Amino acid sequence: MYTKGPLEIRRVAGAGFIAIARVGFMPHASVFACGANNLPINETVEADAQLYASSPKLLEAAEDLIKTWGHGDISKAVKRLADAVTEAKG
Repeated sequence: MYTKGPLEIRRVAGAGFIAIARVGFMPHASVFACGANNLPINETVEADAQLYASSPKLLEAAEDLIKTWGHGDISKAVKRLADAVTEAKG
């Protein structure tokens, strides 16, 4: 089981990032914290948060490509996957 999107990323001053998904009535949150002793947020933390937030779209796009494969024109599915990868990279 995984958290279905859409997920939203918010930067929390001095703490890192939080990814929020609305799941029914209760929000689901995952925290991507900055380093110990309040060290600055680094590129890895931000990239991990962005990748996590885009993972539902990546999964859907990959599944769509798999379903489309061998059934004619896959260009739309490849474009959707390419867009999801671009979003994942920030």
